[in-house]
Amino acid sequence: MNQDTLFTHSPTGLAVLRDSRICQANHFILSLLGYSADDLQGGCGFLFENEKEFNRVITALESSPQHPPLILETRMRRKDGNVLDIRLHARRHPDPRTPGTLVAFQDISELRNSVRELESQARALDQGLAKRTRELQTTVAELARRNWESSLLSSLGDLLQTSDHEERCVQVLSSACSELFPADSGHFALLDENGQGIEITGRHGTVFAKLPDCAEDNCRIMRGDKTSVFIPGNDTSCPCLRDHDAPHICVAVEANNTVMGALLLQLGLPGNMSGYEIRNAVEGKMNLFKRVTEVFSVNLANLRLRERLWKESITDRLTGLYNRRHMEASLRRELERAKRTGTNLGLVLMDVDHFKRFNDTHGHEAGDLVLKELGAFLCSSIRAGDIPCRFGGEELLIILPASDLVDSYKQAERIRKGVENLAIRHSENSLRVTVSVGVSSFPDNGDTTEALINAADSALYKAKRAGRDTVVAAC
Repeated sequence: MNQDTLFTHSPTGLAVLRDSRICQANHFILSLLGYSADDLQGGCGFLFENEKEFNRVITALESSPQHPPLILETRMRRKDGNVLDIRLHARRHPDPRTPGTLVAFQDISELRNSVRELESQARALDQGLAKRTRELQTTVAELARRNWESSLLSSLGDLLQTSDHEERCVQVLSSACSELFPADSGHFALLDENGQGIEITGRHGTVFAKLPDCAEDNCRIMRGDKTSVFIPGNDTSCPCLRDHDAPHICVAVEANNTVMGALLLQLGLPGNMSGYEIRNAVEGKMNLFKRVTEVFSVNLANLRLRERLWKESITDRLTGLYNRRHMEASLRRELERAKRTGTNLGLVLMDVDHFKRFNDTHGHEAGDLVLKELGAFLCSSIRAGDIPCRFGGEELLIILPASDLVDSYKQAERIRKGVENLAIRHSENSLRVTVSVGVSSFPDNGDTTEALINAADSALYKAKRAGRDTVVAAC
């Protein structure tokens, strides 16, 4: 297909401009603008919304370089008078025999109309916000109070975002609630990351006479309600507040449709208030307490998500041990620390004996179970501070800070015996495996991570040659 045919039948509007005139236009442009080829024989100024726009576009097109192509937007008038938003892509004609500028036309009217509609909606929203602001300004005291609350909520959000553990989040929340609700008391009941084990993790105030029972079978919040309000003398459907004699507000700590716990506020109101006054007091504090809970909920969910993602990024999914990337980083860090402090560093590298034969005999599901159980066994058998990792395949590695070669060997032998005695239940079978182990240490076997790993690997190879189910220390 030659260039003329491509030009004529292109699904995109194409035209050749020369000396402010359209010398050639394909059927797409004629259909888009509603003109015939004869209509375009003269100048093309009438195609644009006004003369100023025509001069701007022509000037830009005539001065456009070959590379990169010029892209600009304009408004062009159809023959029926309707105005279109057009995006032009222009460059010198690639065929030197055809002087002029090759221009592609793209109708972006719908896009621009959508933008204008969004801008209109934004203006409407701005007008609504302005109206609400004027209403808030009717009472200076109310405005000052809301500004103060917003400032505290903003500070609460900032402090929660910088908290690196849940205990710190609860401390920040307790401090904020003490400022926002100085006459009231409260407590925070949270579930663990698995949605189990409700626990009172924090509180504020001093007049909490009795803690509610927030167990799942005794609390509507834990069963899915967003809020719960209790006013003495009125019936309540939440059993955990039934025996209390003070008004309470309870709000779910929730994010992404997952309940993580509940925040409870006990109002410290004068004893001579009427039921109407009590209800007004509860309603007055409900909105602020819900906002506090929302800020806390979002940040708690984000913190738990960050912790989960961080754990997943450094943990092998099958064994629960640290993965190869974390192992390499940890080994570099511990080796530098050992060099700096003049201490030893041990390395234990183990491999499941005849693992391929085991998989062939019992199946890969059983093999995965073995690796999973070995991972759990290692985590429960090593010292605090030791770093158990999955080196690759059926090879597991343990980094032993402050352990020399002798101590590392003893620990490796203890683990080997433990694995030998480990019974793994699979279906109706009790499976057993053994491991061959190689041990190396700094500074005895090298002062680089590569040297230590190679030394442990060589010792592991010797252990296999010696009949497996044994520990060999590097020479």
